[in-house]
Amino acid sequence: LRFPAGIAASAERLYIADSGHHRILECNPHGRVLRQFGLGTADFIDGPGDHVAFNRPLGLALEREHLYVADTGNHALRRIQLRSGQVDTLCGNGRAGDPVEGPLSAGALSPLNHPVGLAVAGNQVHIASAGDNRIWSCDLGRAELRLRAGSGRLELRDGSAMMAAFAQPAGLAAVQQVLYVCDAL
Repeated sequence: LRFPAGIAASAERLYIADSGHHRILECNPHGRVLRQFGLGTADFIDGPGDHVAFNRPLGLALEREHLYVADTGNHALRRIQLRSGQVDTLCGNGRAGDPVEGPLSAGALSPLNHPVGLAVAGNQVHIASAGDNRIWSCDLGRAELRLRAGSGRLELRDGSAMMAAFAQPAGLAAVQQVLYVCDAL
């Protein structure tokens, strides 16, 4: 491993974001590598697991048969379908940019800005975006991006929704109806 940065686990599998090698590893509970997703070189390619590419993946979130990846270097939210190994991009276009609330379409993916942490709750994938100091949600059922919290200013301030301010949020955890944020600074 080279700079392992994210981990997700089920009863039978362990998933590791091997950030320095630009790949995701699927291991058994004893650490034996069963599958690798990503070619091991920094790039932005969707498709079957052995032909895809990531760029410094960090955060992981597991929900049933899907593993969600904060593909930080590509400024994208990616999804691995664990049964088939297929990887697709849900949001992000490979370049840092200001996310735009609203519907996501395959031809015009909204940019993200340095996504680093993920949490899944129902059909929502919550994204800690360190580049714009905000928390976003990708609604999988509606295929849309929503701003959840954060003014975008680099500061620490409690408050509701856009009145709150973060300083490079890095991690998320969804417990029942509450989303917990680990703020880096």
